[in-house]
Amino acid sequence: MQLILASASPARLEVLRNAGVDVVAMPAQVDEDVVLSKLTSATPAEKVRKLAEVKALDLLGSARKDTIHAQIGSFGVEEEQDAVYILGCDSMFEFEGNVYGKPHTAENAVALFNKLTGKSGVLHTGMALICAQSYTDTSQEMRSRTVSAVVNFAQMTDAEIAQYVDTGEPLEVAGGFAIDGRGGAFIESIQGDYSAIVGVSVNALREMLKEYHEDIANFWTP
Repeated sequence: MQLILASASPARLEVLRNAGVDVVAMPAQVDEDVVLSKLTSATPAEKVRKLAEVKALDLLGSARKDTIHAQIGSFGVEEEQDAVYILGCDSMFEFEGNVYGKPHTAENAVALFNKLTGKSGVLHTGMALICAQSYTDTSQEMRSRTVSAVVNFAQMTDAEIAQYVDTGEPLEVAGGFAIDGRGGAFIESIQGDYSAIVGVSVNALREMLKEYHEDIANFWTP
């Protein structure tokens, strides 16, 4: 068995590996803005689910097939015998009716935290799983879902916001905070799946694997 994560997120990879899952990362090549431009009427939960599906499907595309086969060989997977699973993920933060992705700039991050301090928002993580034996059968049915969790922020001073933004950590994460990093100091509590807030729900992965009649234990590192 082999699980491939269609994401460049080191946090997602770490969550899965800390849970004992034997996983390798191959980031998807998807223009998220193009996908989102076709989902203008979708809810945030629907948007992250669709983005996760598109990212998983990207690794099934013919343009990536040779690269994927090379990766499989490098990890010692017997292509004719072992099933290969692709996991796509995406996250968005919803606050007071607005959706926030990655701030990208310090100015955006400071403005966002000035809104979030002492309040709550919802982090949506979309996940999509494809079982593709040797990556040749693109007709495989996909399993996908969205896991959402409420994040309650502590009161933050202007100095604390500036110090956190200066670390650079919040610039490239959905909603501008990393609960598994320095940002955890400013989160009072959550309601929901902790790992989903990091960007991938291990429990949701287990449930989707069960729909394929697979046990997550089959993917644990020996």
